[in-house]
Amino acid sequence: MQLSQSRAEQSRAVVHKYLPSLHAHVEWYYRMESSHTNVAGAVTSMAWRGRNIEANKCLPSGLDDYPRAEWQPNATYRLKINDPTDLRGVEGHVDLHSWMIALCNTMINIVKYAAQTPAHITVQQHQHQQLQLPFPALIQQYRSYRSALQSSLLNLHWLEDHSTFADYAYDSDGMLHHQVHIGYVSLVPTLLGCVKANSLQLVAAVEQMRESRHLWTPYGLRSLSPDDPYYRTDDNYWRSPIWININYMALVALQHYAQLTSPHLSSPLRRLQTPLAHMVSPELARADPNATLHQAITSLYDDLRHDLLANLQLEWQRTGYIWEHYNDDDGLGDGAHPFTGWSTLTLLIMAETY
Repeated sequence: MQLSQSRAEQSRAVVHKYLPSLHAHVEWYYRMESSHTNVAGAVTSMAWRGRNIEANKCLPSGLDDYPRAEWQPNATYRLKINDPTDLRGVEGHVDLHSWMIALCNTMINIVKYAAQTPAHITVQQHQHQQLQLPFPALIQQYRSYRSALQSSLLNLHWLEDHSTFADYAYDSDGMLHHQVHIGYVSLVPTLLGCVKANSLQLVAAVEQMRESRHLWTPYGLRSLSPDDPYYRTDDNYWRSPIWININYMALVALQHYAQLTSPHLSSPLRRLQTPLAHMVSPELARADPNATLHQAITSLYDDLRHDLLANLQLEWQRTGYIWEHYNDDDGLGDGAHPFTGWSTLTLLIMAETY
C-alpha cells in the first residue's frame, strides 16, 4: 500500500520518536537473556530467565509447562556465565534464540525505514539525533547479532540424528544435555523463517507437522507429540492442546516457504530421502510419486487451514464460544472461554491475511 508523502512523513516521524526506546529495549533483551558469548563477545545463545528448573516449567516463555532440557543444578550453578570458556549452568532455548533472530530482522527493517530521507541527505550522513549512531552502523550492528545467532542456531540446537531442533543445557559438571521434545518449540525456527528453503531442517519441520504420531490432528497442530513422555502430563497446558496462535504462525510460515520453494526450484522429496507418505496428503502421494517439497508444503497448508477452520466453526456452533485452546483428541474447546484474544486470529486465517 502506497502512503501519501505527508502520511509517510508522519509515519516516519513516529518511528523516529520511538526508535531510541525500541533500540534500548532490544539491546537490554539481547544482553539480559543471553546465556553465552563467544571469545569475541558476540552472543551465541539465549535462555529465558526465571524458569523453574526443578519443576521443568518456563513461564517467561509463555509456553508455561512445555518440557525443556532437564538437569538439576548443584551449589555451583550460576545464572549468568561471564567466562566464555566455562559452560557450567549454560542453557540454550531454541524458541528464544529464534525470536531474537526474528527481532533482529524486524529491527533492520525498521531502521531501514527510518533511514529513508529527503534526496538531499544521504543515508551515510543521516543519523538519529538521540541515538548518535548512523543508520548504516545500526543496521550493521543488528546484522552482526543476527549472523552470530543464525550460525549458532544450527551448531547448538540442531540434532542431526533426530532431525529436529532442541533446547540444550550444560549441567553443574559441564556435561551437555539435549532432550528431544517434538512440538511447538522444536518448530519455532521454522515458524519464524529462520531455516533455509529446501533445507533438511525445513523438510523435518514439515514432516513433524504432517505426521499424526507427532503434531498432526484433524483439528489443528497439537502442542506436543504423543510420543513424548510429558504428553498430557501434569497441568497439560502446552503438552497436547491445540493453540490457535501457533497454528496461525504455522500457516504464515507455510505460505512463506511455499513461495520460496517454487515448483521449478523444489527438489523431489525422494531425493531428500524423506518418506513421501508422511509429507503430503495420501491423495497427492498416490497421484504423484515425484511430489516436490513445494507440493508438500502447499498440501499441508491447505489441509491445516481447512481442518482448523472447520473445527473452530463446529465448536462455535456447539458452544457459542471461541476457546483458549482445543483438545487434540476430539477438537472440543477447552480452557478459558470466551477467549477473544489470539484465538480470534481465526478471522485472519479465514481471510488469509498474514
